[in-house]
Amino acid sequence: MARKKDNRRRIFVHEYIQDFNATRAYIAAGYSEEGAGQSASRLLKNTNIREQIARLLEDRCRELAITKDRVLRETALLAFANMEDYMRVQDGDAYVDLSKLSRSQAAAIQEITSEVYVDGYEGTGEERQPIRVKRTKLKLAEKRGALELLGKHLTLFHDRIEHTGLDGGPVEHTIRFGDGDKE
Repeated sequence: MARKKDNRRRIFVHEYIQDFNATRAYIAAGYSEEGAGQSASRLLKNTNIREQIARLLEDRCRELAITKDRVLRETALLAFANMEDYMRVQDGDAYVDLSKLSRSQAAAIQEITSEVYVDGYEGTGEERQPIRVKRTKLKLAEKRGALELLGKHLTLFHDRIEHTGLDGGPVEHTIRFGDGDKE
């Protein structure tokens, strides 16, 4: 019986780290659907389960070379991407120029769309040829979210402000009352 319980818990842990849906993992591990949400929540409070999850996630991050520094660096690439790095200006017109693009700059590109269209004709008779124009659109990753994440990491934004006194102690208040009615 204990072996079946251990096997279910092992399956639960492996299922849970797939999408972090405890209820789905609980059911996939062979437990009853009835009360699955509450029971799965209880399982997640189990110290051994939490340790197994942490160990598997740590192994996964190591295998994928995911580090805090790498995530922070990638977030910074998105946050500080500048359209000027992806274009050149010629005769007052802006053109997308990816010829000198670095891998770091490419990380900030969300979408590139190229299209060719006919913009009139030149010449007459049999020599008449369409004027083909190529248009390239470049869309960079959304900066605001990346900047917010970096700001939170650097504790630049505060939802709540705590005030402390000297050396982090409590704030002391002194209330002075008047000397009373002097005549």
